[in-house]
Formats: sequence, structure tokens, C-alpha cells
Amino acid sequence: MRIDVYLGMGELSRAKFAGLEFYAQNKLQLLCELRHLLNQKKGFTVVTPNIDFLSKIERFPSLKHICEQADFILCDSQPIHYLAKMSGVKIPKISGSDLIDDVLKLGDELEIGVVFLGGNDHTEAIIRKIISHKYKRITLMHVDSRTIDQNNQS
Repeated sequence: MRIDVYLGMGELSRAKFAGLEFYAQNKLQLLCELRHLLNQKKGFTVVTPNIDFLSKIERFPSLKHICEQADFILCDSQPIHYLAKMSGVKIPKISGSDLIDDVLKLGDELEIGVVFLGGNDHTEAIIRKIISHKYKRITLMHVDSRTIDQNNQS
């Protein structure tokens, strides 16, 4: 038996911090919202900025644009979580690594295509191996593990 609770992506589910609109609900609610979008045949973009990402966002317009276009911006690090809390902003810590298995299970269940952006040099091989062994109904559309290089180009 599966129960989905969908409250919608209204203003109450967002909290502004460091110039970004962070998702302000818990992981379970996020997964329900993702399922809802996928059931409607809609895709989504999830951005999981860490503290290094936040430090570069104003210097690199492409990073800011990615965040502005994202459907969900998640707090990916304890430092961001604590800084927001000290500023009176409540955002849960939901890191990409905490979320990925659940999203892959959802993708496998619904037989969708997925795209992964970010990570490190080993991301692509790891993602391909996990999907080919554990999530056989997912179509891996693209993996791009490039990050901002030493010359500060995106």
C-alpha cells in the first residue's frame, strides 16, 4: 500500500536564505512532491548547493541562473543549515547523497530517464554502475560531473 501526501509547492514550502529560495519541508514531503510531478509527466531540477557552491554563486552568473531555474534547492550541508538557523531561517538538511537512492527508486518504479550533473571525477562511473546493477528500469540520459575548474570557469 502506498500513500502519497501532496501539499503543493507554495510559498510555505520555501525559505529565503543567502539569496536563494531553499526548500523548507522535510525529505518525505519532498519525495511526495517529486512523485506528484513525475506522475503528471513533468520533470524537475534539484540543486543541492554546499557552502563552496554558495561562495561562488555571485561570481558565476551560470550558477545563479541554475538556482533561479531550479524547482527545488536543498540545503546540502551542515554549515548552511546552521548559518540559516542562526539567521532565524528554518531549512532542513537534505543532502543530495541522502536523497539519491530514494529518487533512483522512484525513477525505477516509474521507468523514467534521469540526468545527473555535478559530483567529482568518479561520479559518472559510480552512477552508471549503480543504475545498471540496481535500477534496471531507469534510462540514464546523461551524466556530467564537471565542476568549476581551477580557472574559475563554469
